Amino acid sequence: MNVRTMLNFSANLSMLFCEHPFLQRFEAASAAGFQAVEFTFPYEFSPRVVARAAKVHNLAISVFNSISITTRFIAATSCAVWNIIGRTSVIFR
Repeated sequence: MNVRTMLNFSANLSMLFCEHPFLQRFEAASAAGFQAVEFTFPYEFSPRVVARAAKVHNLAISVFNSISITTRFIAATSCAVWNIIGRTSVIFR
């Protein structure tokens, strides 16, 4: 069987489309043909706002940097963001 596999890349919104404000980079990534995005330190925006920007533009969130003390972060905030093999969930308590 001759099967060709195409690699899927995420647009790193911390490095790409920097001519746009952060939330507008989701639209730019989608327009460029990306199906997923990643970024570092999105804490200027609430998880709801970031998740909505991805959803509106039909993008998965593949990776984001979390603070080093994850359990304290989850305990101190009202949400947690999880991504398991392309299934992104934002859990609000």
